[in-house]
Amino acid sequence: MTAFLADLGFDIVEHQQFDDHVSGNFYLRTAFTAGAPDASPTPHTAELLTEAFAPLAKDFGMEFAIEVAS
Repeated sequence: MTAFLADLGFDIVEHQQFDDHVSGNFYLRTAFTAGAPDASPTPHTAELLTEAFAPLAKDFGMEFAIEVAS
């Protein structure tokens, strides 16, 4: 996730992780902001980032959501 965001020019401002040993799940929450407007050729929308990240998530068997913070 961090390499994906960094490669697109985003700035990671918060990163938290949690292992649930009972369920065996790993949870990750990453907050990020857009870098310089010209830092990435990819438009900065949750929908387009979700589409771009989906193949990588599939490779690792991840369930994920990209949402705009309110």
